[in-house]
Amino acid sequence: MNDIQTLWKRRIRDTAKELARYGKYIFNDHFKFALLFGIGAAAYYYQQWLQTIPAEFPAVFLMAVIVALALSYSPVYTFLKQADIVFLLPLETKMGPYFFKSGVVSFGLQLYVLVLIFAACAPLYLANGGTGSILLVAIGAAIITKIWNLASEWELSYYLDVRIRIAEKLVRFSLNVVFMFFICQGQWLFASIIAVLMGLLYMYMRSSRRYRSLKWDLLIHKEQKRMTMFYRIANMFTDVPSIQDTAKRRKYLDWLIAKIPFQQQASYRFLFWRTFLRTGDYLGIYMRLVLLGAALAWWVPYWPAKCVTVVLFIYFIGFQLSTLTRHHRDKIWLHLYPINERQKNVAVLSLIRQLLFIAAVFLPIPLYFQAPWWQGVLSLVVGVVFTSLYVSVFLKKRIAKAAEL
Repeated sequence: MNDIQTLWKRRIRDTAKELARYGKYIFNDHFKFALLFGIGAAAYYYQQWLQTIPAEFPAVFLMAVIVALALSYSPVYTFLKQADIVFLLPLETKMGPYFFKSGVVSFGLQLYVLVLIFAACAPLYLANGGTGSILLVAIGAAIITKIWNLASEWELSYYLDVRIRIAEKLVRFSLNVVFMFFICQGQWLFASIIAVLMGLLYMYMRSSRRYRSLKWDLLIHKEQKRMTMFYRIANMFTDVPSIQDTAKRRKYLDWLIAKIPFQQQASYRFLFWRTFLRTGDYLGIYMRLVLLGAALAWWVPYWPAKCVTVVLFIYFIGFQLSTLTRHHRDKIWLHLYPINERQKNVAVLSLIRQLLFIAAVFLPIPLYFQAPWWQGVLSLVVGVVFTSLYVSVFLKKRIAKAAEL
């Protein structure tokens, strides 16, 4: 038993050190400035929007959905490693304290996020006629519901059937939405009925897994997936040797590189386009940021803020794509290319410049359909100018600095 306690302490300590190690690179001065600027701008326009919402706006339902999403996403951080499936599997019956402490840590971390969401939703709720006393009750109910979600998520660790897992998550999310809606409305009787249904669902899941074993491979896979996601984020700011690349074929995008000439000078151009389209989540992040930026540019009320939103998202996209400059840094076989380093740098800068130009064109598209239409054109011009400066000055200097290391 003491060995299990020592193992848990070592795992939590090592994980905290790993997060802190790369966290200092993620939250550098540039990123913190952009983050604070974005939060400040969002808070300002959020406050302006609250003054214009109509009385019939479904604020309670929207708040219930947002909180339910935070409640339903309740992973248990187990800190397991690949070798544990061999060495710890025989000790499964003695791992209770280890997993309980993991659940407590998971609850503490997710509770912080839950409180932040309530802090963000509180002005909307109060502006729509809600009371502070009911809001405090809703916060307390949400904390208890978070414990139920964590416990339910743990029960799912005994099931591998995808259909069961999806069905349970959908039912749990639905119960979370309805429960928080009734709580925020002050309808205690209906909320109590939903609470009983929640208890029955948990009892059913717990009793039906009585003769099932814990799915160690599933827990380890989830833990590796979470750490890989963190490493991918950290890799945008510094080199992460432990990250593992995954490639997706995406044959339907081959037309994008079909016109690249079959020539020696175009080798790196072909390589980096293939990397963007196939490797990791470059393409997914790019598409999500373009769509999100376009939606925010449409929603923000004033043109200066729209223009800043376009520039800010071009910066975010460029920052995400900047990891392409060192993506193949540790691949020795690239040194076999009879091509100098300068052509490599030109190829990656050209790719990022083209992608940012495309983003600069698409981000202001919603502004073309708003009056006056010239605001969209000016936002496009500002985005193109910023893209040129960002690639020619910032990225070029960053590549030169990396080459000196």
